[in-house]
Amino acid sequence: MTYRSTNLYSSKNILSAAGVTVLYLLVSYLLIGFKTDQLILAGIFNVCYFLSGTSRKFILGFSIFIVYWIIFDYMKAFPNYKFNAVHIQDLYNNEKSLFGIGAGSSRITPNEFWIANQNSFLDVMTGIFYLCWIPVPLAFAAYLFFKDKKLFLQFALTFVFVNFIGFIIYYAYPAAPPWYMQLNGNNFIANTKANTAGLSRFDSFFNVAVFTNLYTKGSNVFAAMPSLHCICSHAFTPFFLSADCVLLRSKEKSKELYGCSVCSGNVGDMVCCCVYKPSLCAGCAGRDCLCCTGDSFISKGIIKNIVLQ
Repeated sequence: MTYRSTNLYSSKNILSAAGVTVLYLLVSYLLIGFKTDQLILAGIFNVCYFLSGTSRKFILGFSIFIVYWIIFDYMKAFPNYKFNAVHIQDLYNNEKSLFGIGAGSSRITPNEFWIANQNSFLDVMTGIFYLCWIPVPLAFAAYLFFKDKKLFLQFALTFVFVNFIGFIIYYAYPAAPPWYMQLNGNNFIANTKANTAGLSRFDSFFNVAVFTNLYTKGSNVFAAMPSLHCICSHAFTPFFLSADCVLLRSKEKSKELYGCSVCSGNVGDMVCCCVYKPSLCAGCAGRDCLCCTGDSFISKGIIKNIVLQ
């Protein structure tokens, strides 16, 4: 399918793009207030939408990720601690019981161990790995868009599906991260600001404010369970292998996450095992999983004209 300039700039397309943009900015302002990020996102969408036929298909395909980001951003307006009690002490005790490390006559959690055993090399390396969990999937999605659009759509749906599972658990089981217990004990404090914790040492090492700036955009402090960083690294591996790519998986630094968070992320992998390509889905033999129904969804042409042609 090709686009002529008359199609790119038709009144219908202009009105549609303008309507979506205005609606997004208005709802964002009402829910979370004005931010320059919103204008940047709206600008990228409109530039790609009107630049060319290829860029239009690209941004429409990537709208899956845009919807994910908008929902993530809007979570600020609905803190999970308003829906369920935040788990602090019980999560800390479970962590110590399951993953505690002997320290003399007592046991300490892994994050407490790393506080006492800091290492600049690990701070830098794990900080780099930590930064990759969004840019790498997006870059890989862009690669798939031009190499294998069908796999791109499956990958994008998997990315959003995995994250939505995490969001649901965030609201069902609000959980304070390790640094919260260190700073505030078992005292719940609403509207607590995000904290870079051990990642501040990465910023200090390079004299930058990378993680400081990132955490000011955080949607929810009490979202330590599950670890989406861990689940994503596992869940996307089959796509990398399917595209004949090599994935260098990194493990989360235990001082930044509870071991329980990592394990819950790995459990999420099992939930998502049928989200992969049908050829990798032994459970339903290509009949019942999200990926396989996704193939049917594609074959019906609902998204086909946007992305796959």
